[in-house]
Amino acid sequence: MDDTLLRDLSGQTWSIDEAVQAYADRLLRAAFLLVHDHHLAQDMVQETFTAAAKHWRSFRGESRLYTWLYTILLRNCRRQQQKKSWNLVGFQPLRHFAQIPSDGPDPDQAVLQSERTSHIQQALMKLGPEDRAAVVLFHYEELPIREISEILQEPVGTTKSRLHRSRSKLRDLLEEVQR
Repeated sequence: MDDTLLRDLSGQTWSIDEAVQAYADRLLRAAFLLVHDHHLAQDMVQETFTAAAKHWRSFRGESRLYTWLYTILLRNCRRQQQKKSWNLVGFQPLRHFAQIPSDGPDPDQAVLQSERTSHIQQALMKLGPEDRAAVVLFHYEELPIREISEILQEPVGTTKSRLHRSRSKLRDLLEEVQR
């Protein structure tokens, strides 16, 4: 196999360019949900692909490529957290969360959905970094618990408990907003 290609657990062969094409948008969405700042999320994704390119030949193919990339992304976000608390990120204008379609059937519903999205993302930012990562991986990235455990480097039972506790806290936070 060519030195610039790698094979992941699924048997798929990847070049770094193919990985960027396939996963940049997904990683950007995940990074934004983790750091709640669009520019910082872009930086985190760029750093992720830079690190992946640097260590491309060391990937052993023991996981899916996305799992490996997300692990690098999470590590970058953790480093960023050590520099600056994620919870101190300022409020982002509503337009950053959702675009309201002008030709949608019901503009009022679009506004309500946009507000709901904003409330969910604000509540998500009140979770700790590990809890937030677990919720993002499970609910937004739709990864199986086993893969989330691998990324977070913790036992499956711990990940299940973390998800349960995080969902309960999110529910409580969202109920507070509705009052």
